[in-house]
Amino acid sequence: MKEKTKNSKGVLITKISVFGVLALVGIFGFSFAPKPVFPDGTAYSMAAGMALRDDEDLVFLEYKVYASEERFAIGLDKDVATHKASFVSRNEIMVIKIHGEKGSSFASDYWTLSSPETPELNIEYYIAQNLSVSGTSISCRTAIMALDDLFRAVNAIYLWSLVGVFAIVEGICAVHLLRNSCALKALESTRKDSAVSEVK
Repeated sequence: MKEKTKNSKGVLITKISVFGVLALVGIFGFSFAPKPVFPDGTAYSMAAGMALRDDEDLVFLEYKVYASEERFAIGLDKDVATHKASFVSRNEIMVIKIHGEKGSSFASDYWTLSSPETPELNIEYYIAQNLSVSGTSISCRTAIMALDDLFRAVNAIYLWSLVGVFAIVEGICAVHLLRNSCALKALESTRKDSAVSEVK
């Protein structure tokens, strides 16, 4: 009888330990899980990457001339960043043109076009009007807003799903911890009562 009681106590303690560890793993897992599937700015960057860059799809905004190569390099860094923030706030996609061999490069959220026709030490700013999706031309601003709404919805669904799974796992662990703790207390109480009876 004592051996059976001892084994029962060991099983209960093991169960409490296991579900306690699972509960802690669940808490840490939820804490470090990536919250948004699509971080802020994803919609804008995706739309910018699909922007059409032909001359007929660009609207000239302004240009800036620099006095030296050094000031031009600073302008490419600081002035472009300032203009880009303004474009982003208006849900417009920025395209800049500079002097150089004909080509293009994408910097995560805006395009740089180089052309020998662009004057040296100039930075020209353009607004990309449309983007192409499977051969269909769509307004950049419309696409940005639609993608942003879609990504927000996906993020919300993911977050609530994550919260739901966390609640279920933690709830199951809590129930098992409570039940096994109560069983262990009842077992200890029974053993004490048995010991008192033996003494009497």
